[in-house]
Amino acid sequence: MASTFNDLSAPIVSIADHLFPEDPGESYPMLVGRTMGGAVKTADLGDGSTDHIDMIVSYRLDNTDFEALRDFIQDTVKWASLPFTFTDSNGTAFTSMHCISGLESFRRNNNLWTGAIRLSKDMSA
Repeated sequence: MASTFNDLSAPIVSIADHLFPEDPGESYPMLVGRTMGGAVKTADLGDGSTDHIDMIVSYRLDNTDFEALRDFIQDTVKWASLPFTFTDSNGTAFTSMHCISGLESFRRNNNLWTGAIRLSKDMSA
């Protein structure tokens, strides 16, 4: 089964199965950042509830699929600006997702694009 990206205002982008299908692991919802002075600050967001979803999805894509994924992230959801629904290759739908990073990491070799995108759930949604 393919994974899909859908923001309800544009056609669904469907991509062949993940290179590394990922089942969500366990994590503790905590934000970590660095201040201008170099100190580390943390924010505890809860008790590890299932509302926290942060995943990395890896792909090996042909040019057509890479361009569809790139156009969806770049033009449709404006990078991390707009939420979308991501459905993994197991058919599990994750709503209120944002693409946090990763598109820039894709590299092409022998006409296949390999890379990973990082998705994160809007926990306030």
